[in-house]
Amino acid sequence: MKKHLLAGILVCVLSCGFAYAGKGKEVSKEVKETFCKEFVNAVDVRWEISNDYVKATFLMDDQALSAYFHNDGELFAVTRSILSNQLPIQLLIKLKDEYVAYWITDLIEVYSHDESSYFVTLRSSTKELVLKSDGGERWALVHSEKHRNSDIP
Repeated sequence: MKKHLLAGILVCVLSCGFAYAGKGKEVSKEVKETFCKEFVNAVDVRWEISNDYVKATFLMDDQALSAYFHNDGELFAVTRSILSNQLPIQLLIKLKDEYVAYWITDLIEVYSHDESSYFVTLRSSTKELVLKSDGGERWALVHSEKHRNSDIP
């Protein structure tokens, strides 16, 4: 058991050690340490550094995830794309009842501060909507945009 744990930590440390972001910026030691502690089995790590946060995109257990860190190393959010059948049942029912004329083009789960929230992008022939879950039972409109259907001449 100890050998498997040690091997997992070693793989993570090595992959973290070689991971960097462009423009001459390097991922801080604090961010790397937090990442390696939280995501022991992560592989194929790619880093992006901005002035406000550091983003790690990686694979873990055959899932693509993104983790967001403050520059001091604090993890503040983890995201993943999901399928509609992975939504809490109340949210799925609301989508199917209230947005019948729309189809899902993107669905993301955001885990932050011990809570999951969901963002869904819906599209119809004339409109695109972005909704955010509100307390796990309702959807709140975040963005709405009319568009021209490119299939119609």
